[in-house]
Amino acid sequence: MASQPVSTCIISILFFCVQASPICGHALARNEKGQKASSKTAASRPDAPAKQPSSEEQLQQSINNSGNDRAALVRNLEAFLKENPDSHQRPQVYRALVEACLQLRDDARAAAYAERIVALSPDDISMTILTIQLLERNGDEAALRRAINYATRVLEFVERSSAGEKSPKISAEDWAIEKKRDRTSVLTLRGRLELKLKDVATAQKDLELSYEVLPSSAAAQQLGEIAELKKRPERRG
Repeated sequence: MASQPVSTCIISILFFCVQASPICGHALARNEKGQKASSKTAASRPDAPAKQPSSEEQLQQSINNSGNDRAALVRNLEAFLKENPDSHQRPQVYRALVEACLQLRDDARAAAYAERIVALSPDDISMTILTIQLLERNGDEAALRRAINYATRVLEFVERSSAGEKSPKISAEDWAIEKKRDRTSVLTLRGRLELKLKDVATAQKDLELSYEVLPSSAAAQQLGEIAELKKRPERRG
């Protein structure tokens, strides 16, 4: 991958999972300022009619009301989305929900919001890889098939990347090696997902291509598993 290799994406995912969500930043400070401003306004205009809060103010209030309770944050943000389904802040809210759900170990819900982010930003490779991982943890057939589709999207992104997109700090040789690593990683990942769906022939094809591009222990191990599967006699009725 040119400017953002898959390996870098995985590191950024780990950073994303532990970093406080930008949407939650400075919540207390903003709340304090908001309270002061509201007090001054109320004092100067005691008979003024109540103003309908903007979606931004509603969102901030949802965050403030959650305190440090991640479960409450999820409930409040979901309530905000229900009341403001067309809010331009949906991407940031979805990211905050993914983070909170990951901390709550609610992988299924985290995957659902991660998929919404990918739908809005198809070129967000870091989020696409995280979505694949979460869907794989889910493990059911529908989730695995969606994960394969996302893996194919990442693979196409890798294969489309060109040396002209690389950082000037990276040599052409290093870029080419990194692209091979990315390609073999995604092929191995897709092969593993296909194997979980018992699509042995397709999985073998991906894993063999992965090993051909750049030999790896992960691909070799899974090819070994396929070889063992083929040795087993088929069970009859």
